[in-house]
Amino acid sequence: MEPLEDGTVAQTLVTLIAGKGVFLIWAVLIPLLFHPLVWVLVIFLLTSFIASLTLALIFQLSHCVVEAEFVDPTNDPTSRAWQIHQVESTVDFARGNRLLRLYAGGLNHQIEHHLYSRLPHTMYPRIAPIVEAAASTHGITYTHHPTLRAALRSHTQWLKLMGAY
Repeated sequence: MEPLEDGTVAQTLVTLIAGKGVFLIWAVLIPLLFHPLVWVLVIFLLTSFIASLTLALIFQLSHCVVEAEFVDPTNDPTSRAWQIHQVESTVDFARGNRLLRLYAGGLNHQIEHHLYSRLPHTMYPRIAPIVEAAASTHGITYTHHPTLRAALRSHTQWLKLMGAY
């Protein structure tokens, strides 16, 4: 990876700070115009907690499950393509759950998200069977849990295994 030019670093920093400023105005200052400070802070902290917990859980169920393959590329004797690594180290879950897909923004289709991150998440349910069939054709392990409960069960098993080390 090439080092960034000074102008690019400065521009990135300005964009980052401006984005944080816009977020604070939108999430804190504007609500303060209409509501007391205590309620703004309570709602801000509550929504931050729920959003963080949801995002963490989605990523745990996609990556930290028994079926996901963990490979250290520095010690991997085989040379695998990036796409194969993405499919074998990631797991989809509850692909048929439309409400979960809407709430999670399609991140329950983690394999498709990794392979086609620029596609709209509404396309993931359409391409998932195609990706799964292609993986099967090429002998690549494609894993998905049919339900949220099955994914939670696998994650719990993974946690027990990690606790045993």
